[in-house]
Amino acid sequence: MDFRRTSLCSPAIAGRRIAEISLVQAERDINAQLRMHCSDLEAARKQYEVSQKGVVSASEDSKIAEERYNLGQAPFSISTLPTQRLCPHRRIW
Repeated sequence: MDFRRTSLCSPAIAGRRIAEISLVQAERDINAQLRMHCSDLEAARKQYEVSQKGVVSASEDSKIAEERYNLGQAPFSISTLPTQRLCPHRRIW
């Protein structure tokens, strides 16, 4: 009788142990993915901040160039800039 009970319990005990091991592995996988996604999110945040600074800098440069143009101190005409890019051998100023 004891042998029958032991033989019936052994597969259940093994199944439980396998389920526990699977649970621990799933938790490890989830934690690894979470760390990876947090790292990706932090990298994206830093890239966004750099891009924002670039936009602010370009906006300030544009304002300075516009003021210099309005004061007559710019060495070029803003309306001819595309021409200068297309024909760099032509001097506009």
